[in-house]
Amino acid sequence: MERLDELETYIRDYWEELIQRKKIGIQKQEPQLTDELCKKLNVLIEQQLLKQAEDQERKIQYLFLCQMKSSYYTGSYEVMLGLCNTMIFLDEDKSYAYWYPKPIFETIEVDMATVTNQLRKKFIRLEHYELFYLKQQLLQDYWEILNQTYIKMGDRIDEIIVKSSLVLNDSFFMLSGNYMDMLKIVRRENNIWA
Repeated sequence: MERLDELETYIRDYWEELIQRKKIGIQKQEPQLTDELCKKLNVLIEQQLLKQAEDQERKIQYLFLCQMKSSYYTGSYEVMLGLCNTMIFLDEDKSYAYWYPKPIFETIEVDMATVTNQLRKKFIRLEHYELFYLKQQLLQDYWEILNQTYIKMGDRIDEIIVKSSLVLNDSFFMLSGNYMDMLKIVRRENNIWA
């Protein structure tokens, strides 16, 4: 662990600069990300409308965005967007879609290459597990940027939900976090349709 701490300390300034550049780039691409997310959301709404036509009691309570850690290993860098009732992961009729938010993750390999080059200025030998650890940290930082963008999209998401004829619970929540983990409430709306 000391070696990983040493690597992180050495690269900290460059890392912060890299993350700041990413945030600025994503702000410019926010309309594109919003449009992509809204297209996915509209597909989920259509699926839920069909389910609600069969089950009049079915009410939607959650929209969730989940980080898929397995996609970091496979290199697909997908996240999951879903709509469901109060049961969240136990909801057999939840609707979900995988989404590759390209502006967020498309530069990961290039960014890791520059991080590696920066580290090689001081460290002669870099182990595979060390670079893998740093890549996981970078992906986590990128997830946080995506999460902040998702939260900013709240008004647009509410607008789409309201215009649909979905039957909603009294409270509607936007959630975010790791798949099959405790999701964090990032936005709550009461009587969204009123």
